Amino acid sequence: MKNQFPYCYGYFSSLRKRLASRGTASMKYPSWYSLWNFRNIDNLSVERILTPDVCYGATMYLDSGEHYHNDTSYAFVLKNPDSNLYKTYLAILNSPIIWFYLKETGTSLRGGYFRFKTKYLENFPLPTATPEQQQTLAALADQMLAAHTQLASAKSDADKKTLQQRIAILNAQINAQVYALYGLSSEEIAVVEGA
Repeated sequence: MKNQFPYCYGYFSSLRKRLASRGTASMKYPSWYSLWNFRNIDNLSVERILTPDVCYGATMYLDSGEHYHNDTSYAFVLKNPDSNLYKTYLAILNSPIIWFYLKETGTSLRGGYFRFKTKYLENFPLPTATPEQQQTLAALADQMLAAHTQLASAKSDADKKTLQQRIAILNAQINAQVYALYGLSSEEIAVVEGA
């Protein structure tokens, strides 16, 4: 940094004592002027699932690496990227199960909103899906993504209504698949959907 950005280094040097003593023992800085939680540009340019920090209901989004995000959103990045697995997780993470989980384990904000911070989601149990289950959920997720894209560009009220009905049907089909992954009974499904 000293050679590439001398003015920046000079400014940081004037704050060296403050920068070197910040944080806690668990924060490992590569150097005294580094961010402890720096962002890797490679992680921002890959397929991932994005979620806003604060929202009412699960509103996860599958991004192919086209959008960058800041600290008011979070990303799920798989160590071994797999398009079907991303879509499987997208289906699970947009289901009523995660909303039920957050309402049972978290604290709501004003208006019933919840935070989707990593700390609040890290204990959320993701089920193991067979390749066939992944393929089914991925196909449904593809249909859902296509229906939402069509809805965004629909012009007539009739087209919008038809697409909204299609989205509701797909949502019910996806939720049924997700509930089966968790092995929920009809009574448990009623509890989750009533939350």
